[in-house]
Amino acid sequence: MLPNRLPQKVIFDFDNTLVDTQPSIHKAFNDTLEAFGHPIWSDEELSKKIKFSPRDFLHKVIGVENEAKGREIFLEKYKTHSKDCLKPLDLAHELISFLSENQIEQYIISNKRGFLLRHEIENILNWSHFFAKVIGSEDFEKDKPDPAIVEFTIGHPADRNIWFVGDTDVDVKCAKLSGCYAILVNNKPDDEFEYLPDINYPNIEMFLSDLRKVKNA
Repeated sequence: MLPNRLPQKVIFDFDNTLVDTQPSIHKAFNDTLEAFGHPIWSDEELSKKIKFSPRDFLHKVIGVENEAKGREIFLEKYKTHSKDCLKPLDLAHELISFLSENQIEQYIISNKRGFLLRHEIENILNWSHFFAKVIGSEDFEKDKPDPAIVEFTIGHPADRNIWFVGDTDVDVKCAKLSGCYAILVNNKPDDEFEYLPDINYPNIEMFLSDLRKVKNA
């Protein structure tokens, strides 16, 4: 069960926590691999491996010498694939609306490049009014799972009154190392975890249901 009171603040991951971006990311990554003569990956491989930001991950696949060009290709391909595909996951809008109505500050920490993340939130989803701050890759010197990004985002050290909600082991690790209460949603059943979440929900619906129970208790 969740704690018996609502949180002070909630930090969300973005991709595949609140919105479905997996098809666009997978297509863009395979386009990037093909551009450098690498074989494409299966959906299963992509789901397991694409969890870190491009600056922490891409060079390990295509080589340091190709990193700058690879990031450029990935970005352009992602824009192409995502412009008509970005959509909220079921009940994501209801979830962030509930938190906003209860005056709970909300934040985004994503390993997507910051300018692209904010474009999607502001111009495609029209969600910017929900979030006190939106932080993506390259907005800070470190990306998730480095815990320093949490204090940078919320402006003070975290504790368990700050809930961190994400869909991967990277999110859970960042939450645990920074002192947040770690909530996992929408994860794949066979994911392996270095740090275990405090609570695991298979979908947003069950998380939102428990939130409402806590409010009404």
